[in-house]
Amino acid sequence: DPSNPLGYGLWFDGKNKYMFDQVAVLQKRMIADATTVYASVDKVPDQLVRTPLQRLIQLLKRHRDVRFDGRQNSKERPISIIITTIAAEVYRNEANPWLALENFVTAIENYATTHAIRKRDGKWYIPNPTNLAENFADRWNDAGSGRAGAFFEWVSFLREDLLALRSLSTIQEINKQLQPTFGASQVLAAFARFGESLQTTSSAGNLRMLGSSGVLGTSGGTPVQKHNFY
Repeated sequence: DPSNPLGYGLWFDGKNKYMFDQVAVLQKRMIADATTVYASVDKVPDQLVRTPLQRLIQLLKRHRDVRFDGRQNSKERPISIIITTIAAEVYRNEANPWLALENFVTAIENYATTHAIRKRDGKWYIPNPTNLAENFADRWNDAGSGRAGAFFEWVSFLREDLLALRSLSTIQEINKQLQPTFGASQVLAAFARFGESLQTTSSAGNLRMLGSSGVLGTSGGTPVQKHNFY
């Protein structure tokens, strides 16, 4: 955990804010419509909203858990604070969690130029963005540590699984591939809800794209043609 969790939380909220503002109303409306717990959309708490960045981090952590389950180096698997920090640092408001995942992997593969991971004086360095003196990768530099190797091995697993997904064209095929690869039915459900929210909004004619960014939302931008998403 970071040494200053409050400051770190505020930093993360800043990274998350743009897409939160884009998806919050739609997700809260869906939650309010699906339950009698909340009297109106305004009563749905912010904590129930899940942005593409939060979905991405959830997916990455589950993928790590599944891929390192039973492996000899499982105790050296990437720690959650490193995954969260890098994911938030390289996130560029992608509306699609799969595109965000692709960009996450690419940024790490090219860390020498993207600075997603750094080296200082020959030592690995992933700073706490709110306290640069704190190095989340300090244990990577321990004598005999395999943590850096395990991290890059995991990234290679991610690339391998992304390449496998590219050859698939239907939701059914993708779900079948995801089950053993990413595990955790709640993660699959999270992505299903993301797709359902796009379908609902598109069917109502309210889905819009912000410029050429590919970011989808319910306000501003250019109307997106109605689509059945199948």
